[in-house]
Amino acid sequence: MADDKKKNDKKKPEAELGRGLKEEIIFLLAGLFLLALIVNQIINYIDSIGWGNATNIWEYFLQAYFWPFWAYWKVIAVVFSIALAIWLIYSKRKVVGVIREEEKIYGPAAEESFLNAVASETKHGRKQSAKRERVLQHASSDNSSDWRLAVMEADIMLEEALRDKGYVGESMGDILKSFEPGDFLSLDAAWEAHKVRNRIAHSGGDYELSEREMLRVVSLFEATLKELEVI
Repeated sequence: MADDKKKNDKKKPEAELGRGLKEEIIFLLAGLFLLALIVNQIINYIDSIGWGNATNIWEYFLQAYFWPFWAYWKVIAVVFSIALAIWLIYSKRKVVGVIREEEKIYGPAAEESFLNAVASETKHGRKQSAKRERVLQHASSDNSSDWRLAVMEADIMLEEALRDKGYVGESMGDILKSFEPGDFLSLDAAWEAHKVRNRIAHSGGDYELSEREMLRVVSLFEATLKELEVI
């Protein structure tokens, strides 16, 4: 994963340069189009003041300077195109080299990493908020089956939060076992709440969960999530 990230970081300057090259080509084409409009206006002006017919002037130019040297013009166009392509490739490599040298001195550019991080945190925050709302809705229900759902979803919310923090394990229990007693204050609360979740999962609808017990267990999950700064 780290190697892939490094490869992607190396490709970023080239990708950005490719976008810049496309923009330059678009501006070049736009400039040529504008130049053609200006030339057309000049020819129309010459025609309007009686210096000659614009069509005749254009035909004279073609007959006198273009068609007789058509073979030469083709060679010049090909040579110019090749030279332009070589110049673009050379410029691209030089710019990429400069970017890499700057990264060696100043480190990689921040780019939009901060904005991406903010957007990611905002999206993640909305996701967690929606999950918390579902837990609270189930907890405020008069149906005992919803109370069990509140505990189950709170446990899922805690497991996702721990995994987002970088903790790993095959299950929620494995993740909690990886902690030492002093790693965070609400570890015991997390264990107690998770054990109730397991009893619900194993017993299903046969597990008798009172509203008071459900609220207590949800508050244990909430304490752990607050310490993890998820809510």
